[in-house]
Amino acid sequence: MLAALSQQRNMPQVSAPGPGNQADAMMKVKSGVDLITQALPSLGAGTPLYNAALKALRDLSKHLAQGGPTAGVQQTQLQDLLRGTLQRALFAKIMGQRAAQGQEQNPNQPAGPSPQMAQAPMPSMALPGA
Repeated sequence: MLAALSQQRNMPQVSAPGPGNQADAMMKVKSGVDLITQALPSLGAGTPLYNAALKALRDLSKHLAQGGPTAGVQQTQLQDLLRGTLQRALFAKIMGQRAAQGQEQNPNQPAGPSPQMAQAPMPSMALPGA
């Protein structure tokens, strides 16, 4: 499981974003605009932060499509956010368990990956053509 998480984290970035990537980015900006809008009344009218937030809202709103996002887009965005949070939590838990196991085996050794784990394992048989 750890290998799958690590592999997913190291996947190459999209070299030429397409319409799906752009729509995802716009939804993230829209979510940010919504959060700033909700926070605006609590900032105190006339304060420098209030004025900067209001200016950002005006500037960003010019470039966003009017109307609310579809429920499907919102659901996908929330699922992606939840999935990422769960993966990070699982990864942190696994790494914490590994560090604790390393400390139990050798309390004098600092926490972290052991030198044996840092090296790639030897192959059990020669590969064809080698």
